[in-house]
Amino acid sequence: MEEFRKEFNIIKEEILNLRESLDLKEEQIKTLKESIEFKETRIRNLEDAIEEKQSQIYALNEVIEQKKTELIKVRRDFDDETFIYEKEKKIKDLENEVSNLKKALEARPVEKDEAPPKEEIKDRSIVDFTNIEISQEEIFSKMNEILSSATHSINIAIPKITDLNKLSIYDIKSSIVVKISCLINQNVEDHSELFEELKSRGNISIRNYDREDKYIILRDSEELLFSIIGEEENNFLAFYSRDSKHIKAITPIVMDIWLRSKKI
Repeated sequence: MEEFRKEFNIIKEEILNLRESLDLKEEQIKTLKESIEFKETRIRNLEDAIEEKQSQIYALNEVIEQKKTELIKVRRDFDDETFIYEKEKKIKDLENEVSNLKKALEARPVEKDEAPPKEEIKDRSIVDFTNIEISQEEIFSKMNEILSSATHSINIAIPKITDLNKLSIYDIKSSIVVKISCLINQNVEDHSELFEELKSRGNISIRNYDREDKYIILRDSEELLFSIIGEEENNFLAFYSRDSKHIKAITPIVMDIWLRSKKI
């Protein structure tokens, strides 16, 4: 009987040890799972960062190639004596035109009524968009015009995914990287079908952005249309520019919209 009790205690102790071992393994598995989830989140963030860097690299490469072409042309022009002579001649002709215009203006009698008040001149320098009518059709027309000249990258923000039907999305070359932020309601058939169709195109990334208040297109970091929907119909605050400083200032806003948009 004593021998049986000893054997029972040994078995009991082994069971307790196995249970502790299993508890430890479960804790290790839980820790490992949390670590994997953390790494997956980091990987997703890195993928987004890499995607942004790739777009920037594409844009920089385009600028570098353009500057190389310009430099070659400048060198060729400076080596060409005929070119220099023609430019000097053109400058002299323009100087003569300016001189003649100046003489004509000096000879012209001054009419006080012709000069607008200083207040009016000041008002003309800043446009009041509060009640300016710009139709949605005009916005889409300008966006399509910008799309047609894209060479390597496009960023678009638009209220709903179905609005993309009014843009020439399917005419974009497969080599152009396209990022789209818009409302995507997967419970609506038109939304889900169009999303799957666009997602299948390798060069288009599309995310859900539910603000529904902007029409934006940024092409190759060279051309920008930024418009905000107003309170009244056909009242848009629309800003279009190809000025590099304007685009540099607005680009972080465009990128922020993309980063705030949610992957589906």
